[in-house]
Formats: sequence, C-alpha cells, structure tokens
Amino acid sequence: MKWEVIKKEEIYKDNWKGLEKWMFRSEGCVDKGITIQTARDSVVVFGITDEEKVLFIKEYYFALEKHIYSLVAGMVDDGKTPEQIAKSELLEEAGCEAEEIISLGSFCLGKYVTGRAHLFLAKGVKKVQEQSLEDCEDIEVNFVGLNEFKKMLENGEIGAIPEVAASYRALKYLNKL
Repeated sequence: MKWEVIKKEEIYKDNWKGLEKWMFRSEGCVDKGITIQTARDSVVVFGITDEEKVLFIKEYYFALEKHIYSLVAGMVDDGKTPEQIAKSELLEEAGCEAEEIISLGSFCLGKYVTGRAHLFLAKGVKKVQEQSLEDCEDIEVNFVGLNEFKKMLENGEIGAIPEVAASYRALKYLNKL
C-alpha cells in the first residue's frame, strides 16, 4: 500500500522537539490524521579508555524527574555532521577527547517520531579539560571497568534506549559481549 502525506500542520515547536499533525492518504483507505513528534537528529557516544574503562555519565532526566546513568549524547546542530557533534559533546559533557571515533550506524527514533539517533564508539578516551556544560545540564562524569559496565547494562541501570543500543553495538564491535 502506498501512503502519501497530504498536509502537515505545526502544533508546537521548541529548540529540541515539536509536534505536528500529518494527514495521510492511501489507496483504499480514508484520510488518516497522525500526530508526529518532530525531533532533531541526535548522537550517542560510547567512550572507552585504553585501559578498558567505560565513560558514562549520571544526568538529570527531566521527564523521569531523577538522575539516571547514561552515555554522552547530544542533538545535531544545523550545518554540523553527527561525528562533529559526537566529538564536541564528548569534550563539553565529559571534558574528554578520543584517539578514534567510529560510527556504529544509526536508527529511527520510532514510528511516530522524525530524526535519527547516530551511534558512535570513542576509543582511546582521555580526560583533557573540565566540563563545559550548558545552563540546564546536570552531569556527573564516571569511569568504570568494562565488566562492571556490562553488569550495569544487563541490570537495566543504563536508562535510555539509544544509550543501550549504542552500548551493545560498541561491545559487539569490540568483541566484548
């Protein structure tokens, strides 16, 4: 069945996300209105040191109203590549640089969400400066051994789906699953 978007109407928009009402038409189907969350592309960075210590952060998640364990992540700014954002977020959120940044692919954020999550592995991570956080960021930087991180991942302590996906893709890439 072929679907066609016949109308888009903005309901709400801010710097990070928005809502739009999209009207679809298909062969043999009545017109269907769907609410779509518009989202910018994002990046998630799984960082690991030469000593196999995994970089993770503890950050306040507004929608959950609590701090959770996560990975370095950020939104893709206009005119920049996901890899450029991965490097800048690594430096800003954790004060770290990496010897090598490897793309682990990307995925869509959901059936009713625009934007993609781009996943990266940062190898040879080193602390080079203090964090440079935005006003609303509340981030604690941590390093933990690879085996301890894998336990955290298995126990559900890494809290968001893109970070879980990045972790498993990085561990598979490193042959550490």
